[in-house]
Amino acid sequence: MSAVTTPRSLTVGEIAQILDAEVLGSDSATIDDVEILERAQTRHLTYVGDLKGLPRLKHCRATVIIAPVNLRDELLRFQDRTFLLVPQPEVAFLSIALLLKPPRARSRIGISDGEDRREHKYPSAGRDRRGCGDRTQLRHSFGGSRR
Repeated sequence: MSAVTTPRSLTVGEIAQILDAEVLGSDSATIDDVEILERAQTRHLTYVGDLKGLPRLKHCRATVIIAPVNLRDELLRFQDRTFLLVPQPEVAFLSIALLLKPPRARSRIGISDGEDRREHKYPSAGRDRRGCGDRTQLRHSFGGSRR
């Protein structure tokens, strides 16, 4: 049960409309993904939450950044960036992240309801292969190798 998600991109203008944001800079850039300031690349959207985060913009490669409205004057010195000004940058960032990176469908994990029984009459848990005795199946998603 795996859902295939198609990659999506949005322009700054589209993002501004979704967020009801004020745009400082060009509204024509295209965004493909979201990332934190330190890892953001040119076509990523990122955010700065407050005045303390502004020095981190020097080393950020993203050209489009969500920022709080109250930093408008401080942001004017970054002429090479586009800012989307909103009251709550983190909330705005997460809402766009959901659009660009929708949650993947997860496989069922947990205790079986009895519909998906395997060949064995009893489940096995660990190395001793003892079951619960009531046909309960235990599932896990641990990685690693078997012994």
